[in-house]
Amino acid sequence: MNEKQKIEAATIDYFIESYNAMFNTYIEKVEHKDKPDFTLINRYTNSTIGVEVATLLFDDDEAKMLLGRSDKKMHGMMAFSSLIETLNFRIKTKCEKAKNYKKHDELFLVVRCASPVFDKSSFDIEEYKIKICKDNPFDEIWMVFYDFKKQKWGVLKRLTMKQETITYLQLLSEQIRFIKSQQLRISNYSLLLQAGLVSIFRLDYFPYAWVLILFSVVLSSYAVAFIIHSQYSMMKCRKREKRIIDTGTDELKFVITGEYGEYPESNTKFWKDWLFFIPFTIINIIACVIAIIIILR
Repeated sequence: MNEKQKIEAATIDYFIESYNAMFNTYIEKVEHKDKPDFTLINRYTNSTIGVEVATLLFDDDEAKMLLGRSDKKMHGMMAFSSLIETLNFRIKTKCEKAKNYKKHDELFLVVRCASPVFDKSSFDIEEYKIKICKDNPFDEIWMVFYDFKKQKWGVLKRLTMKQETITYLQLLSEQIRFIKSQQLRISNYSLLLQAGLVSIFRLDYFPYAWVLILFSVVLSSYAVAFIIHSQYSMMKCRKREKRIIDTGTDELKFVITGEYGEYPESNTKFWKDWLFFIPFTIINIIACVIAIIIILR
């Protein structure tokens, strides 16, 4: 295995590890050859993913320095705009070559930013300068960065996103809203029925207090169990939503915000969901206790 192949193999290993962790899936490498560079398989769906790998460096001098083939200890001034131009050129070149690649269920382009000067935040700020033709053959284009905090490779940034992913995100948002409305509806029904049980007993329509108490406990238990279960489902939806947003593109930002701006905080902070969960749970328990006290008096 030559030097280029070793770099490509390391890049795909970093990508697979981070991708699996991010999306809670299981893809693995099954083949390393040209056109495309790698074939991966998703063991959960048995679908194949062709992956073309590219390495992004500022220029040849930086490449020689990183490989220990240059006498220079310091590189000259490096403008980020030039690195973006290099990235655009690499993507365009890979897109033209990939049009003749053998068919897979999906085709990815993975670009490893090997320049130690720039990280993911630099590309987040200047993302609008990245040019990708709409008819490119890749289903998704990713970048891999070095994580300076964890001292390892594996920070991912997605440059393109399939319409199916955007639709899935929209469906997740609708599901979250539906869960919240169901929590509110079940909580209100439970409170109304608790009040109804108390009224039935106080008006002497039903004399068996122990039966009404049993109904009250069952109602409250069902409402609390439903709210807890739905909250667990909502947390799973939020985690999926966050994974998509964390690797989002300008295209996704436009879908969420209506403009190419920052993501709203509500999409990345889960604590607001608990403002629904905690009060509903406490109120239903308190309502059950009050109903029992009134019936027993």
